[in-house]
Amino acid sequence: MSIVPETYQQARRAFLAAAAKQQGRLTSYTLPGHLGYEGEELEVDVAAYGPRKGHVLFLVSSGVHGAEAFANSAAQTQAIKFNLMAGLPRDCGLLMVHGLNPHGFSHMRRVNEEGVDLNRNFIDWARDKRLPPMPAASRRLWNKILKHNGRDADTWQVDNQLVAQMGRMGITEFENVFYTDQHDIPKAVCFAGQAPAWSNQVWHDVLDKQARGFDRIVHLDMHSGAGPDGGVVLLPSVWHAPDTYVRMRRWWGEQLSMPGQTQDTDLFSMSGSIDYSLPRALPGRELMHITSEIGTGLSSLTLLWNYIDDHRLHAHGGNSLPHAQEVRRNMRNCFAPRDTLWETRAVTSAVGVMRSTIGNIAQDWPKRVRVPAAGYK
Repeated sequence: MSIVPETYQQARRAFLAAAAKQQGRLTSYTLPGHLGYEGEELEVDVAAYGPRKGHVLFLVSSGVHGAEAFANSAAQTQAIKFNLMAGLPRDCGLLMVHGLNPHGFSHMRRVNEEGVDLNRNFIDWARDKRLPPMPAASRRLWNKILKHNGRDADTWQVDNQLVAQMGRMGITEFENVFYTDQHDIPKAVCFAGQAPAWSNQVWHDVLDKQARGFDRIVHLDMHSGAGPDGGVVLLPSVWHAPDTYVRMRRWWGEQLSMPGQTQDTDLFSMSGSIDYSLPRALPGRELMHITSEIGTGLSSLTLLWNYIDDHRLHAHGGNSLPHAQEVRRNMRNCFAPRDTLWETRAVTSAVGVMRSTIGNIAQDWPKRVRVPAAGYK
């Protein structure tokens, strides 16, 4: 039997069962006005262990990019089953946020119910109401791409033009055109939205009610797709103070890719990723954020092409089109291929990151002390 769930419903049931068995404090948020792929209600579930306030909170989130949640959901469930929280000091807590983008999780999309890339939606909406406008060349490119559904007669001509343009620009510059945060084309990749998304509001409610009582917060946000097959790459926030990077290197060693060290991720021109919410929501705390990427061995260009295919589909009728199931299968393979060896390695690697983080918290921060404000640039 596969350890990685087939559907959002299976993933949610397994997570809730494990959390309840280990006597977690459970909170659920129901997405209003939308149902899942199988007609189910969609919810973000939160399981809390340990004290409600204290020295350190280990905060683990999955499903910001909905369809990336499958292996990470399994890892969260396994971590709870293994009772990893028992390794934390008594005044430290564990908070598991499961499936933060449940619509994307259920419908096998990275974006949410409004087509928003949630990991571009965490800008400071009180101050930065709009990103810079999309360059005219990028807008023309997207309008050309979205004119076709991905399988009609003229799609191949547009795709050949894209390949030729990539040859002129180079892969990195070409991918930057697509991955840069944007407010202008709702059906395109990396649409940041026009206001805080529902999941964004849920996230801030969780931080406000369940994280404020801690001096230090270590946040692991779990993704999949980019990177070596079944392995985990760790990516720190760019806003950390230098001494925090030193601690991170000590904790995670060569598994950690420092800012600017790798281009094989979707961390391009991002100003609204979830880590930026932490200093604003939790001032005065010492913060450490890490993004994990479980790799599927696919090139960044292959991943991008499948994202484009998904956006084309949903710009022209979505699940009503004949090739909808093909696109859904391809998206699943981008983030959680149905391969037993990959599943075992991926989940084991992700659980290993959580286990080592708990061990480092216990070793490095065993006692509660007054801490300085977070180093936020």
